[in-house]
Amino acid sequence: MSRHLVEPATDMILNYIKGNIAEALDAVRTDRNAVKNLGYPTPIPKEYFISKNYVSLQPPSVFIVCDSIDFKKDRGANHINATAKYGIAAIAEGQTTEENTRTTWRYQAALSQLLDNLSLTSMDSTFKIKVIVRNAEFTEDYEVSTRPNNIAQRWRKGVLLKCDVEFYEKL
Repeated sequence: MSRHLVEPATDMILNYIKGNIAEALDAVRTDRNAVKNLGYPTPIPKEYFISKNYVSLQPPSVFIVCDSIDFKKDRGANHINATAKYGIAAIAEGQTTEENTRTTWRYQAALSQLLDNLSLTSMDSTFKIKVIVRNAEFTEDYEVSTRPNNIAQRWRKGVLLKCDVEFYEKL
């Protein structure tokens, strides 16, 4: 049997987000609208990426990227008890910076609610992961049009959740 590690872990996280993000975004939108309904959308992601490098994207988009893995060799040789550093990001787009900022905040709330302390197990039960959301960072708003004075300008903003993903696997 081969080691599971990053590829299956990334697929597990990706599939979990895909299967649950619509409900999480809806819950955040309902909660925020109960206070004051600003009419801002929280659309589900159009695209998902597992790499930082992309040619173009259609927001909202979600990225699940593993940056590194620590195998913690001093813990034993008959199992893997490793921690990977992941960046899980969402990029949103809106017509105004306020709309876009609030949409990005909602993505941050939905993703952190979905992922923090999430435990997932592979289909064959030989590999387990646990996601711990450590912190989040936001980008500045930026305008994506290349035309000056574009009346149909679109603003983008991103949020990056930095996560530890603990791997547990018997060898």
